[in-house]
Amino acid sequence: MYAMLDTVTLSHVARLLGKEGPFDDSVLSDAAYDSRQAGPGSLFFCLRGNRSDGHYFAADAEAAGARAIVCEHPTGAKVPEIIVEDSRAAMNLVASPFFGEPSKRLEMFGITGTNGKTTTCFMVDSVFAAAGRKTGLIGTVHNSIAGETTPAMRTTPESVDLQRLLRAMVDADATHAAVEVTSIGLEEGRIRGTAFDVAAFTNLTRDHLEEYHGTMEAYFSAKKKLFTDGYADRALVNIDDPYGADLYAQTTLSRFSYGVSQPADFTVDDLVQGPHGSSFTARGPGFEAKLSISMPGPFNVSNALCAAAAAHLMGFDSDAIEQGLMNMTGVPGRFESVDMGQPFAVIVDYAHTPDSLMNILAAGRKITSGRLVAVFGCGGDRDRPKRALMGEVAATAADVVIATSDNPRSEEPESILAQIESGLERRLPKDGYRLIVDREEAITDALQNAQPGDVVVIAGKGHETGQEFADEYKIDFDDRIVARRVLARLGWGV
Repeated sequence: MYAMLDTVTLSHVARLLGKEGPFDDSVLSDAAYDSRQAGPGSLFFCLRGNRSDGHYFAADAEAAGARAIVCEHPTGAKVPEIIVEDSRAAMNLVASPFFGEPSKRLEMFGITGTNGKTTTCFMVDSVFAAAGRKTGLIGTVHNSIAGETTPAMRTTPESVDLQRLLRAMVDADATHAAVEVTSIGLEEGRIRGTAFDVAAFTNLTRDHLEEYHGTMEAYFSAKKKLFTDGYADRALVNIDDPYGADLYAQTTLSRFSYGVSQPADFTVDDLVQGPHGSSFTARGPGFEAKLSISMPGPFNVSNALCAAAAAHLMGFDSDAIEQGLMNMTGVPGRFESVDMGQPFAVIVDYAHTPDSLMNILAAGRKITSGRLVAVFGCGGDRDRPKRALMGEVAATAADVVIATSDNPRSEEPESILAQIESGLERRLPKDGYRLIVDREEAITDALQNAQPGDVVVIAGKGHETGQEFADEYKIDFDDRIVARRVLARLGWGV
């Protein structure tokens, strides 16, 4: 529970929703869309979801102390009801003013794109911190408020959760925030009322197609919403990416481009890449910085350039940018090394799209003196067509390929592996890859057969700490912990 900038009353919320009527000035203490989170004095929104309907839980919210309910039809509650056409749209409209429009009291950086959001957000946050600012971060790995972290349930939270987090940052005297913005969050209106000073676009490759967007055009259309008036003041766009080039041409915001391979407003010179990082000079309008990052791969050069450009546009000097990026030692689950003294490298990464898998295997190739081993899977209930593509990528880029389970969810893991195999067999004979359903067994197979100088890349889950099965059954599973356990069984680090 956080103190409000202004007292929020039921009558005020009703007016925001365009509803007149006998709504009194009772004070609302919080907002919730899950009846288990409702409490005394709260406002409860009845949301319709794929698996449940919040209208069925209105009585539970009332019993928990909800003072009023926003719903699409009467629920029988004894507390006041505000009836609207779309409860989710109503929640998105109310969320920011309910929590005092916190984004207007913060300097805000937002970033969208298929790959690179998390790393770039961490980089920008590191620059903020290097300049002595108190910061907040909202994203895939965790949420952070003035140095205190909490687990992230989803990359871009529901609108009331997002605004509550931003409000907590204001209450903690934070001045700057970095936020990952997903296409689904944009499509569902979760960031309505959030004002970004700089919004950045990294790239667009296939993701969320089958289960949500349907086509790349619809996916791109969702991403573009961030780069419109009302969401952001300035756009920072990667024009190395074809979709980025289109976005740069289309946005009506004050715009800046960045690119490593294409001429752009912000670009790099004197690039030196090595197995453990890169150094280069970043240049832009009125800007030059000598940057050194300890995160390998050309994609991280692009991420660092984006972070440096964004920080410059937000008023940070070269010293803070150089120091902030130098301070970055890595992001949990992003090309994260598992080292227990073994004579081969073990890398854990979140790569779960064809493009990100290709990038991470290319980075692994640069640091191996032996073979490149890929252990990966594909999530269930998500974008089935990408499975064969990921199989083909692994078969093309790695020397040893082991396909396994990721988060099978409601699907049979064997069925998912069969679809991955359809891509593997385009490039490899049947004896050129292995299919191992059990993920720990697959990791064990890779590590016990690894040779000195090899690089083993375990891809797909990264920072995740659980594995999801049918009926929402979830077990504890962290690739980094499992890899350490297997290495210990093999006699390393003991």
